[in-house]
Amino acid sequence: YYISEYDLRDTAADIDTEEVGVHIFSGEYDFSATVEMGREAHEAIAGSTFCEMKGIGHFPMSENPAKFIECLLPVLEHIRG
Repeated sequence: YYISEYDLRDTAADIDTEEVGVHIFSGEYDFSATVEMGREAHEAIAGSTFCEMKGIGHFPMSENPAKFIECLLPVLEHIRG
């Protein structure tokens, strides 16, 4: 779906991160949503944040909960901030 039926590239720049936060987490071993794709989306969405999760795939919360929390907590602090 994400690759063949929906393409964010045409509208990504229209996302207002003052209205809705965008926090992109990309797993090193996620082959359906690669780190490169995540980085490209981050660069297209002004005000977004990006975290490359080393050693994790598509389901970080089940694959490595401790590592996922390390990535998630700074974002939650930012939101709370």
